[in-house]
Amino acid sequence: MSNLNVILEKLDSFEILTGLKDDVKKIVDSIKKGENNHIAIKGNIESSKAIEELNELIKLLGIIFKEAGIIEFDDPKVIQAYDLKGAFLGLSKDKVIKITEEAKGHILFIDDINHMLVNENGAADPYAKEALDVLLSNLENKKDEFVCVAFGSPNNIDNFLNKILGMSPRFKNIITLSK
Repeated sequence: MSNLNVILEKLDSFEILTGLKDDVKKIVDSIKKGENNHIAIKGNIESSKAIEELNELIKLLGIIFKEAGIIEFDDPKVIQAYDLKGAFLGLSKDKVIKITEEAKGHILFIDDINHMLVNENGAADPYAKEALDVLLSNLENKKDEFVCVAFGSPNNIDNFLNKILGMSPRFKNIITLSK
């Protein structure tokens, strides 16, 4: 059994977030074919055990993607969505550029994408819009440099993908967490 399969088997040990192994295998194959690098994870995480397993999932994705030759480093860069926003226009752009540069060769895990959304109409404010516009550009122009994983509730991920123009084609890989 290859190292990749041994690592994938660890996903079967999850008690709350189950049935992930097949999804992850499909995503690895998709990324290796050059189809799409980025992943959206939908889920309602309501217990400390589920949070623990989500954190473990992100770490395992880093190991799996490094083993598969997709990224150089197995340690994910973890941020909250609001870390992308600046206090004034222009600063959001700089923050997103810095964060995506630091994520080069890594997974960039954006937790709680809902902090960038106000409702089904899109970005929360001009700072979030600027951050999302720059993130979108980096997802396309630097798609081979890092893997972005965005996490949020099912409704927020759907809004993120469908209401923010251009996001949906960048996140073809979607994992829906069961509880």
